[in-house]
Amino acid sequence: MKSDVIIQARLQSTRLPNKVLMEVGDTTLLGQVIRKAQAIAGVDEVCVAMPELPGHQELENEATRHGAWVYKGSESDVLARYYGAAKELKSDVITRVTADCPFLNPKLTAAMIALQAHTGADYVTNNMPLTWPHGTETETFTFKALEKCQSQAITPFQREHVTVLLREREDVQRVNLMSDNHDLIEHRWTVDYPEDLDFARKIYNALGDDGDFSYQEVISYLKNNAEIMKINAHHGHYEADEPWVQSYRIVNWSNYLFEQSN
Repeated sequence: MKSDVIIQARLQSTRLPNKVLMEVGDTTLLGQVIRKAQAIAGVDEVCVAMPELPGHQELENEATRHGAWVYKGSESDVLARYYGAAKELKSDVITRVTADCPFLNPKLTAAMIALQAHTGADYVTNNMPLTWPHGTETETFTFKALEKCQSQAITPFQREHVTVLLREREDVQRVNLMSDNHDLIEHRWTVDYPEDLDFARKIYNALGDDGDFSYQEVISYLKNNAEIMKINAHHGHYEADEPWVQSYRIVNWSNYLFEQSN
């Protein structure tokens, strides 16, 4: 089974244009996300799926500089972009990552990939319900599930947000990997606004420019430097109106770690 990470990236962010090419630590925001993705156990290839638009050569160059495979597709139909990338990669399992998450957690994401393999679920996530820092959410799903979305998604919202049908359809087998510490949802680690970028830069400057630190180290640092957490706290956790789905098999992080150790 071929398991790949596909990172969606673009330059036309309305709130912080060109953010993925801005400096965080010793490289760009995109570079740090690619590094984190490459550190995920069980991943065969890392791909950056970007819009096929004029003026995006620098984005392509940055992706290839960090050893990522590049796929170009529709700007607005992100689902078609994912499907096209996964088809060219010949992926059996896809993990969806966004390029504005420099605190992507390789260990957590590897656990989600392993859960998909163990359970045979169509879709595995870690944000139903929300229990992890905003910016550590990922989704793992099968190519067959993605193929169904590609053929059945109709609305612009479904096409833009890729996995809407996997969250809504009753015939989809879903698993959620939940944190044992629900206070983690107070943390905002994504980059949408200038304050988020400032926050990320301060963490990287303190813990390591290359991003080689764990989420536990970030939590510990913020406990001792509460003023850093306040930089972007006013932007909150989720801004998108995501559908709330009850039909998830819930796996607790501590239970997962216990099962892996036996």
